[in-house]
Amino acid sequence: MVMLFLLFTLVPALELYLILTVGSRIGVLNTVLVIIGTGVLGTALARNEGLLVLEKIRTAAARGEMPQDSIVDGLLILVAGALLVTPGFFTDALGLLALFPLTRPLIRRPILARLRARMVRGGPQGAPGSGKAWPFDEDRAWPPTSGDNTPPPPGQVRIDAIEKLDQDDEGSKR
Repeated sequence: MVMLFLLFTLVPALELYLILTVGSRIGVLNTVLVIIGTGVLGTALARNEGLLVLEKIRTAAARGEMPQDSIVDGLLILVAGALLVTPGFFTDALGLLALFPLTRPLIRRPILARLRARMVRGGPQGAPGSGKAWPFDEDRAWPPTSGDNTPPPPGQVRIDAIEKLDQDDEGSKR
């Protein structure tokens, strides 16, 4: 909740301050032209980078690999495009950082680390302090007795799926 407050109050206030400061130094018309230019340029760059990442995803999928870095890159490019189209200098700077291939890994690594930690810890049910771990808890396993092929109720997982994950995990450690 605090983050949303900061996002929707401090960022626009900072943008307004920067626009007024730059406008007083280079003029109103030049400031407007710079803002429009970054939007147009950002859209073109985001499109190019997005197409390159899409090709990486297709190539990895064709090889049977999980393109996790490319998927996160695609999301970063989408966010970067939105930031670059948003009028302002601060959002443009953030958008350019997320858009350029050299700086994108600096943003991608913490995101992937956080996602991996969440997978180990669990989602909302496995939040810190909940005592529940991912992938599954025994009390959420379905069916209670083996041999039943009915689908599990929402929020529960088949026991054979748990066993398959355990086998896959043991095989990957070797």
